[in-house]
Amino acid sequence: MLINKNILKKSILTFFFLCLFISSALAEPPPNIPYIDGDLDGDNEYNVLGGEDYDPDDNPGKVLNGNYCKLYYRFIPFDGLYLCCDWYVPGGSQEFQRFEFTDKGLSPRKFWRIDIIGGSTVNVFWTENPSGIWNDVHELGWDEATGNHDSINSPEPHPIWEMRIPASEFSGQELMAGICPKYSGGSGIETDPYLISTPQDMNAIGADSSDWNKCFKLVADINMAAYSGTKYNVIGNLSNSFNGIFDGNSHVIRNLRLNVSVSNVGLFGYINRNAVVKNIKLHNIDFTATNYIGGIVAMNEGRIYNCHVTGTIHGQQTCGGIAGSSNGTGSPPDLKGEISNCSFSGTIIGTSRLGGIAGGSTGTIIINSFAVIDIAGNTQIGGVIGSDMGSHFDSCFAKGKLFCRQSDAGGFAGGLTGGCGYVTDIHNCHANVIVDCNIGAGGFSGSKPFSGGRITNSYACGKIIFDPANHSDIGGFTGRSAQPYEVINCFFLDGSGPDNGSGDPLTDIQMKQWTSFTNWDFTTPVWKICTGTNYPKLAWQQKLTGDFVCPDGIGFEDFTVLANQWLLAPDVPSADIAPPSGDGIVDFHDLKIFADNWLNID
Repeated sequence: MLINKNILKKSILTFFFLCLFISSALAEPPPNIPYIDGDLDGDNEYNVLGGEDYDPDDNPGKVLNGNYCKLYYRFIPFDGLYLCCDWYVPGGSQEFQRFEFTDKGLSPRKFWRIDIIGGSTVNVFWTENPSGIWNDVHELGWDEATGNHDSINSPEPHPIWEMRIPASEFSGQELMAGICPKYSGGSGIETDPYLISTPQDMNAIGADSSDWNKCFKLVADINMAAYSGTKYNVIGNLSNSFNGIFDGNSHVIRNLRLNVSVSNVGLFGYINRNAVVKNIKLHNIDFTATNYIGGIVAMNEGRIYNCHVTGTIHGQQTCGGIAGSSNGTGSPPDLKGEISNCSFSGTIIGTSRLGGIAGGSTGTIIINSFAVIDIAGNTQIGGVIGSDMGSHFDSCFAKGKLFCRQSDAGGFAGGLTGGCGYVTDIHNCHANVIVDCNIGAGGFSGSKPFSGGRITNSYACGKIIFDPANHSDIGGFTGRSAQPYEVINCFFLDGSGPDNGSGDPLTDIQMKQWTSFTNWDFTTPVWKICTGTNYPKLAWQQKLTGDFVCPDGIGFEDFTVLANQWLLAPDVPSADIAPPSGDGIVDFHDLKIFADNWLNID
C-alpha cells in the first residue's frame, strides 16, 4: 500500500495524540500494600507494654490467614530502650515474610524483634546483627538472598506476639504496624491466588517448593535486575516440578539475567502436565547456562499460552525461546505438553537442538505461535523447533536468520525424527528465514518427515546459503528429499534453494496469487492474502497488528474497520486483537495495538 506520509502527517496528528492518551490511561500503577481493616480476632483487645490498653474500636486491625493488618498505636518507651506492643492471634501458627512499621504516613521499615510472651518463648527473630548495626539484608523472618520465610508456631490456642522496636529508630509517637503475608497477598488457591507485585515476591516462589502446587497472579510490572547472575531462584526442578497455575495477567517481567553453570534454567525450571503458565511478558532476558534453557521454562509438560519473550539465550544443547524442551506424557497419541499463542524475539546461541519456540519436542502441541530469530549452532536448528519427534504444529511461523556449522537446519524445523508411535504433523505454517548451512538444509525443514509424518499446506520463502563446492542434501523446502505423501500442498520461492522434489517452486508473482496454493483455506479463513501485494499470511498473524483488510499494511481502510466495530461485540469481531486471542469486544486495548503499528507495511 503506497501512502504519502507527508500529506497524511497533519491529518493523523489528532489520532496519535488520542493513542498517546490511551496508552497512558491503560498503564496501571503498582498496587499499594493491601492493608485490610477490621477488628482483631481472639480476645479482641490491644495491650501496649508499658501501661496502656486501647479499645479495638479506636485501633482497627486484623491478623488472620496471612493478611496484612493495620494497627495504630501510641508506643510507650519500655525500659528506655524499646518501643513495645503485643497482640493476640487466633490459632497457634502465623506464617509471614516480614514485619514492617512506620511513623504514620511514612514509608514502611522493618521490625527488630518479635517473640511470644505470656508463656514460654517459642521462636525469637532478630533483624539486627550482634554488633548492633541495622541489617537490611535479613529482615524479620525473611532472607532476601534466599527468599526463605519463617513462621511462628505455638501450642497455645491464643499466643501473644510481641513487637520490640529500638526507641532510637523513631522521632514520632504514632506508628503504623503491619504483618506482611507471604507474597503480596492471597492464599494460593485458584479463586484467591498469591499476588506477586515485587521482584522479592517473584524470587520467593522458587525458594519455597511447598508452594509449587499453588496459584499465583502477577499484579504489577516488575524489574528483576537485582536478581542477576545466580541470585534468582528458578521455580521447579526435575525432582519437584511446578504443578500450579501462574497467571502473568499481561504484566511485564523485565531484565531477568541469569549466568549459571547448571542445566534446567528459565523463569521456570520444570512444569508438569497439570501446570498452567499463561499471560506472561518476559522482556530483555539474558540467560547463560549449559543444557535445557528456555525463556519461560526449561522443561515443559504442561500448558503454556499467551507468553511472549524477548532477549538472548546462550547455552549448549536444547535451548528455546519459550521452552528448552516441550514433551507430552504417556503413550501416543497422548499429547499433553502444549504451547499456544506464544512468541519469541531474540538471539539463541548454542550447539544442538536450538529453536525459536522450543529447542526440542516430543509428542507435544505447538499452535498459533511465532519466532523472530537470530540463531547459531552446530546441528538441529530451526526457526520454530530445533528437533522434533511426533509433535503437532499448526498455524505457526518464523522469520529471521540462522547459521549451522554441521547439519540439519531449516527455517521452521531442524531435525524431524519419529518412532515408537510418534508421528510429526506440521500444518498451515510458513518460514521466511535465511538458512546458512551446507548439509541437510532446507527453507522449511532440514530433514524430511519421518515414518508416517507429514507437512501440509505450508511454504518457505527465505534463502539457503551453502558452499557450492561442498554441500549435500540442500533443498528449497526440505533439505533431505521427501516423498510426495510426506510433503503435501507445500511450496517454496523459486530460486531460494535447489528443487530436490520436496515441495513445488513458485515464482514471486505466483507466491502473491491465492490461486497458486492448491487446497488452502482462504475462506474460513486460515490464510489471508492481498493478491499481487504480498505472500500469504495466517489470518491471526495479519490481524495481530491491525491489518484487517487489503491492501497489505495498516492504514485508514483498517481504521475504518476498527471504528465500525467500536465497543461492539459481534460473534467474531475482526478488529478484536487484544489480547491476541481476543476478549469479545473492540475497545481502547485494540486501538493501542493498532496505533503502535500505524503505517507499518510488512
